[in-house]
Amino acid sequence: EGAASVTPEDGIGQADVDAAYAEGAASVTPEDGIGQADVDDAVAAAEAAAAAAAAEAADAAAADLAALQALLDEALANAGSGSCEAIYIDIVQGWNIVGYTLPYGQDVAATVADIVGSIEIVKNNAAQVYWPEFAFNGIGDFVPGQGYQMKTTAEILGYTWPDVDGQRIELTPTVPAWAIEMEADIHPNDIRTLVKVVNMLGQEVNVDEQFPGEVLLYLYNDGTVEKKIVR
Repeated sequence: EGAASVTPEDGIGQADVDAAYAEGAASVTPEDGIGQADVDDAVAAAEAAAAAAAAEAADAAAADLAALQALLDEALANAGSGSCEAIYIDIVQGWNIVGYTLPYGQDVAATVADIVGSIEIVKNNAAQVYWPEFAFNGIGDFVPGQGYQMKTTAEILGYTWPDVDGQRIELTPTVPAWAIEMEADIHPNDIRTLVKVVNMLGQEVNVDEQFPGEVLLYLYNDGTVEKKIVR
């Protein structure tokens, strides 16, 4: 039967030892009076406090994230509506290179309507032009971030691009009187960029399809005009 059959001198056998272990640590009361039940309660309380603190931190983080998102939404809304601070420039008489600083595109004719009386021609990087005197807008819309050449007849100080709120000006190309009255000339070595050819009614035409003797106007990207007779 082994050690269980032996009775020691102090009268405590193996069965007594096994019974004591079976009761577990909860049956033992330490000298400081704190038992296992007290330890379990303390652990449970600590876990509950930690869970509450984590929940509170999560709520605070969610609130901060919501506030940040609101600020971001407002910034994006302002950027999209063009509420950035205006940039002012001085335009000199003659040729200028100006940057279009608004964050959205606009019709060229409508945008410069307030200074069109001082503009001879506006040209973009693709050699397309806005030519007020001929009521011709070959550019269409200004593009945010792009630069433009502008030739003016007078200086314009403290100019800033206006917000025209989507307005567009529909132009009907016309030929000014001075172009009609100018003498016809044949340029011997054309090195300029030809914008378009129009007849005396201001209609764009194909030179190869015109009859001999017809008078045509050649519009170039440097702001000059030539009057030629079809040979």
